[in-house]
Amino acid sequence: MPSLPSPAPERLDPPAARAPTRQLRALGWRDPFRWLGLGAKDLRAAPGISLFYGLCFWGMALLLGAVFRRMPISANLKQFEC
Repeated sequence: MPSLPSPAPERLDPPAARAPTRQLRALGWRDPFRWLGLGAKDLRAAPGISLFYGLCFWGMALLLGAVFRRMPISANLKQFEC
């Protein structure tokens, strides 16, 4: 008489991984001024690339402002209403 196959072993799931935690540092009132100082240092170190990126972001702001003045977001959303 043939023997019946043994039941499959129970599935063992690995333990759930713990999500990494973030530690937030408290900011002082001087920190923004320190960041501005570091930005000024970068500007003095590489004025050409700083000017290039500044003009690119300024142009992008002008372009987006023109687009959204011409067609505000609320007008875009009306086409998706049911």
